[in-house]
Amino acid sequence: MTEQEYWQRFAASGDIADYILYRGSAIAAEMRAKESAGYGTAGENDGDRPAGSQDG
Repeated sequence: MTEQEYWQRFAASGDIADYILYRGSAIAAEMRAKESAGYGTAGENDGDRPAGSQDG
């Protein structure tokens, strides 16, 4: 689904499911890239430190 198709569908329906379909693959790709770079996912150690580097 292109961005234009998404906005057309959203304008017609207002359905959040269309947003999830549109953004879902991009969000998943971002998470995979962060994990492969050695960072935890969002919410895990705030997602801003290398995996395994915890305070304390």
